[in-house]
Amino acid sequence: MKRFTERDWTKKGEFLTMTYTLEDVHHSSYVRVRGTNTDALEPEIDPQGEDPWSDRWFYTNHLH
Repeated sequence: MKRFTERDWTKKGEFLTMTYTLEDVHHSSYVRVRGTNTDALEPEIDPQGEDPWSDRWFYTNHLH
């Protein structure tokens, strides 16, 4: 639904904040957020010997 870049960030101290509003939500919902420090659209298997810190991914879920 939304891809954020550095232009979308608001920095406050050590924290980066990005905001996206889901409109017309009328029922309980499940939201998953996935992020990375790369330009990749999907995570790929790391080749043997690759630095695991060069491409980090995170996932978070929220039920509301």
